[in-house]
Amino acid sequence: MKDSDLLLNALRRFPRAAIGHLPTPLETMPNLGKELGLSLFVKRDDFTGIAFGGNKVRQLEYYLGLHRPSLLMSCLSQEPCNQTLCALPRLWDGVLGWSAIFSLKSASPT
Repeated sequence: MKDSDLLLNALRRFPRAAIGHLPTPLETMPNLGKELGLSLFVKRDDFTGIAFGGNKVRQLEYYLGLHRPSLLMSCLSQEPCNQTLCALPRLWDGVLGWSAIFSLKSASPT
């Protein structure tokens, strides 16, 4: 079994709220690849289909999956103010029927 298969099997044990459009595509970069003398691909995480895209959506899928039981109607997120992860639950709370609550903290002590 490949390492990637082991990782995927381990991740499947955790609940996940499928809110992103995944998997995202790979795009070839033929001109730059030719310049560098290799086959070059770029992972298009901006195609996750939600606001800011990228790895924040993947992370949020697992956070929301853990807190998905019907008894929990609020999502508490405590992130530094400059994190886009803090805004994403607010975008999805209506879709999931939740109320997002934010406890914002400064990224550095003042």
